[in-house]
Amino acid sequence: MTIEKEVFKRKKIVFDKLLKVGFRKISDGYFYSKVFSDGEFRADITVSQDETVTGKVIEIETEEEYLPLRTEMKGAFVSAIRDEYKRILCMIAGECCVTVPFLYEQSNRLAAWIAERYGESPDYPFVKLPDYGVFRSKGTKKWYAIIMNLKKKTITKRAEDEVLIEVMNVKIDPKEKDNLLKTTGIYTCYHMNKENWVTVLLDDTLSDERVRLLVENSRNLIIST
Repeated sequence: MTIEKEVFKRKKIVFDKLLKVGFRKISDGYFYSKVFSDGEFRADITVSQDETVTGKVIEIETEEEYLPLRTEMKGAFVSAIRDEYKRILCMIAGECCVTVPFLYEQSNRLAAWIAERYGESPDYPFVKLPDYGVFRSKGTKKWYAIIMNLKKKTITKRAEDEVLIEVMNVKIDPKEKDNLLKTTGIYTCYHMNKENWVTVLLDDTLSDERVRLLVENSRNLIIST
């Protein structure tokens, strides 16, 4: 994971705030430049319209990119430059972003709907998997959905599916399993009981309405048991 992706993980850009911290509008997004390390280096950072953050650290004397930034070098000097650059990114994230529960758009739309409908927000109980969010009924404390991020091939079993996605496990009536598994975007459950749960892609393969219905049914099932 790049430095930028790590800093802006689960962050949503508020574009109006970019201008307030010194970004300027360019044709395909916003651009920010800051000199640091006693004038020896410059951070050039771009935020695209789709909220992708990219950046370079430039050695001012040569106007060339400082490539050790992207390596595993751990010397004191390169570590200091990397830390300075990360501090600039963290400032931007702190001033210009809001934190969202998950990494991907459909996951966050779903979380917002659950919060509005049921007043329930995800918790993150797994120390080693801090992005895995669990939704629980306020009344029973039982969980009816978990959102996870993993490589798509984990679900599809196709070696070429290397892209990172988010998926959701929901509880089902076992009598409905066979029909559900015929639906594009619904798979045999990952890492849970395969008779009582299914795994759902959250990459807009299924409509928000369909995903919401699955969540609603799952929640009703855990409340009634």
